[in-house]
Amino acid sequence: MHGSTSTSSRIAFEFSFGSMDRRDDDAVRSSLLALRQRDNSAGPLANVAGSSDFGATTVDKALSIRKVIVEQTLELCEVDELPGLLRTGLEEGLRFPVIYEMWNSLPMNRDKLFKRSFHPEECDKICKLVNLILEPPMPAPTADTEESFRHFWDTVIEEPLRFFYEGPWLAERNRSSVGAANGCRPDKVVRFCFHRYALWRGEEKGPTTPGDPRDELLSKLDWTHKHLPFLMAYYTRACLVVFCALHMVVNPSGESQIICKELILFDTSRAADRLELVIACMNLAKLLKTMELVCLRENEESDMPLIRGRSGKIIRPCGNTVEKKYPDAALYMRVAAVYEATSSCPNVERLLHRRYLESAIVVKKEVVAKPNNYGQLIACLECLCEALQWLHREGFMHRDIRWDNVLRDRDNAEKWVLVDLDEAIRTKDCFESHDLAANSHAPEMTIGSHDTMVDIWGIGYLLKTSHIILDAKLQGLMEKCLYQDPNHRPTATKCLEFLRA
Repeated sequence: MHGSTSTSSRIAFEFSFGSMDRRDDDAVRSSLLALRQRDNSAGPLANVAGSSDFGATTVDKALSIRKVIVEQTLELCEVDELPGLLRTGLEEGLRFPVIYEMWNSLPMNRDKLFKRSFHPEECDKICKLVNLILEPPMPAPTADTEESFRHFWDTVIEEPLRFFYEGPWLAERNRSSVGAANGCRPDKVVRFCFHRYALWRGEEKGPTTPGDPRDELLSKLDWTHKHLPFLMAYYTRACLVVFCALHMVVNPSGESQIICKELILFDTSRAADRLELVIACMNLAKLLKTMELVCLRENEESDMPLIRGRSGKIIRPCGNTVEKKYPDAALYMRVAAVYEATSSCPNVERLLHRRYLESAIVVKKEVVAKPNNYGQLIACLECLCEALQWLHREGFMHRDIRWDNVLRDRDNAEKWVLVDLDEAIRTKDCFESHDLAANSHAPEMTIGSHDTMVDIWGIGYLLKTSHIILDAKLQGLMEKCLYQDPNHRPTATKCLEFLRA
């Protein structure tokens, strides 16, 4: 079944490389050569889409038509309506003109997107799009790895989308998770709205790559949207491409569940399906513009924001994990070593795995929250003092204790977690420089030598900035922790005993 909606059952991937339609007959190649000669100065398809030739003296109907199409949007619809929406071809007056030779080479569903023209000057700028359908860079017959298919996937999926979507986006490929289901990011993510929202994402598998790409799409998604009814996605197995929608439903037991709704299956070894995929990308581009507007208007929370931290660090939350990528190998090695050395410490951010080639670590994702009553504040401080008791005993100091670095445990709402060990060092390295703000850190940190007492000052700072009314007990603890002289501050053990008394 090609170019059609799947049933509710899982699409079974069955593919034989012997079925590849390479369109290698002489007529097709002659037509392509003729068009290349007419447009030999054209760059990649993305450059054609952004060409400034709209003001050319030659009447270029293809670019005029594209200009009309890229200004169109589609209203958000029900998930069940998406297959029909994505398959919708162009009205007769908006179809792209192609020369007679190319028209004859196109598959029989050609009139959904193209019309025949006898005027070559009308057709020059569309030849790159036609090439994607007739002669894409097919993988070698012996190709069996994910890496060997990447250029093909980018050509048949991303390039048509770039042609029809006029606006900035950031396309990211997760090269660290080839064949691995434990990558925290999807294999391909396209970000919109100043790189904030990942509205289009994909999971890709070669013919022999282990894992289920559909399941991986779901496992790497943490639903945060309140106004967006679905996210658009795709997954691949070699030349088979499935467009799908990710959305939240309530199951019979009353629990929320993320569903992957398969929309259309394309066998991209066939020219007819590649044409259908171009049409789907055209309509997807219109849909993505509407989704982008909804996100901006409603200030939606992104499930995969791109956050830039201090010192050039890039933070990518995704699903149940957070990836932290460091700007240089030396900083990465120092921070990763601290995370590994503190793996037994209670109530601190947990390292899941390291990515040596990318200078990145992956940690467990916790919940952004802050205590909102006296009882929660006591519970939170107890968790933090337990962590500091272990760290100080083992010769570490955190050095950056403030509410930005305190989160609630994802698996236990009663627990609180101390995160971001980037500034943590051994106490013997107390002269190590930092770029931390003076007003939210212990005074001795601005003059050089300091020890574990800077973390105790941090406990006092948390109390001071909690925005919770403190009784005499906590007021007294805050004052002791904020003593100017670090020798007069209590230890983490004394603070813990005081809180539990």
